[in-house]
Amino acid sequence: IMNPTYPSPDSLSAGFCIFVSSDTPCNTPARQVPKPPGIPPELTRIIITGTHRVDKDGYSIVGGGAWFSMNNPRNKSIKVPKNLAAPGTGEISAILSAISTLPANTPLQLATNSSSLRKSLTSNLSKQEDIDWHDHPNRILMKKLVTQLRQ
Repeated sequence: IMNPTYPSPDSLSAGFCIFVSSDTPCNTPARQVPKPPGIPPELTRIIITGTHRVDKDGYSIVGGGAWFSMNNPRNKSIKVPKNLAAPGTGEISAILSAISTLPANTPLQLATNSSSLRKSLTSNLSKQEDIDWHDHPNRILMKKLVTQLRQ
C-alpha cells in the first residue's frame, strides 16, 4: 500500500534501495537434480496397459499394468481405488507406480494403446497445463504424473 505521507528520497535510485540486499546474489537455480557421473543410464522401456469395466451394481472396476521385461521384479499389476476409478486411470496409475521404482534422470520410453493418454502427455500437454487440467477427466492423476515424469 502506498503511503503518500512517506518522505520521498532525494533520488529515484535511493528509493529502490529498500527493496534490494547488498549481499551477493545467488546464481544457483532453486532446484537442481544431480546428474549421476559416468555412463548415462540405459533407456528403460515400459509397456503400459489398463482396463475399465462396470460391474453389475454399476461400480467402476479399474486396473492397470506396467511390464518392463520377462520376469522383471518391477513388473506391476494394480487395482485403482474406487474413489479414483474412471476410464484411463488404470494406465495413469500403472505409470505412476512403475516410475516410482526408477532412479531420477532415467531415460524412459512408454508404450500404451491409449491414444488419449498419449495425446495428454504430448500434443495436448501445454494446453492442459495452461488451463490447469480443468477439463481433463483425470485431472488429479495427470497433474501428479506430469510432475513425476519431470523429476
